[in-house]
Amino acid sequence: MSDLIFEHLTEPSEPVVVFTQQYKPKSSVMLSFWLDSVGKTPFNRGQAVVCYYKVDGAINQPLFFSLFNRSSSGDVWLPVLEYDPIEVGKLYAFPPPLSSSEFVSQGNELRLEAGSEYFMAVVSAKPDEVLARKVLVVEVR
Repeated sequence: MSDLIFEHLTEPSEPVVVFTQQYKPKSSVMLSFWLDSVGKTPFNRGQAVVCYYKVDGAINQPLFFSLFNRSSSGDVWLPVLEYDPIEVGKLYAFPPPLSSSEFVSQGNELRLEAGSEYFMAVVSAKPDEVLARKVLVVEVR
């Protein structure tokens, strides 16, 4: 899924985040991860959102990004995006802006349920080597 790289993306000035927790093992990798909506309004039930993510650090090896979701009604973390190759210093979005119709038709859209939505982003060098993990909790009306 290397087509998720967009040079024209910029980090939103006001990401909508209620709670974030950073997991930092002994690693030189820093994961930035946020959900953002057009208009910067609070999230509403059924609203489609975009996940932005970026990895910074002094690391010279292939990295992979995985995104998991646990809705307020479930106890299981479900994969949304698994082991997507990424590069240090590049900003990514899922689904990609301006070309989301292709992803929506494949069911790869992020829609929120009422309550607390949990998202976990993981950066790894290989499946069993987690370099960074971040959990995001957003409140949805």
